Amino acid sequence: MNTTSTHGTPSHQPTQPTQSPRTLIDRHVRGHTLKDHNHWVEVFLHDGSDVTDTDLLAFRADLHAVENWESKPVLIHMGALVGVSIEGRKRIGRYTHPTPVAVVGEKPMDKVMANFILRSPTQARHFPTRAHALQWLGLNQPTPENPAPLTTETSRI
Repeated sequence: MNTTSTHGTPSHQPTQPTQSPRTLIDRHVRGHTLKDHNHWVEVFLHDGSDVTDTDLLAFRADLHAVENWESKPVLIHMGALVGVSIEGRKRIGRYTHPTPVAVVGEKPMDKVMANFILRSPTQARHFPTRAHALQWLGLNQPTPENPAPLTTETSRI
């Protein structure tokens, strides 16, 4: 079942792949939008978000609500983050996700946040684009939700 969950009210909604309304359910949650694409999960952190321990707990609850979440790779779009609390940094640094996590973001704070994820025990990498991240996650088959051509360039913070 495809589901989407959103936390908070984004100041700017990121460009998101087109989905069939009957297969994708939107859920609104604090600070992020989470989409279950059946075999993988995509997360959009809202622009202007300040990542706190409370936000991360809400994210975890949303992720755990996704059917078979433990077997799905995750793609996180960093958005234009404002900051990360000390408690948030500690939680991210301890977290181990059971599948690979790709982080996409270009702004300075996005890279700071990505560094915390990359230092955790989770298998994670930072990418400049969604297409690069999807390729690394092994999701490079052209579909309506992933029409972009993929290349092999990646970056690691």
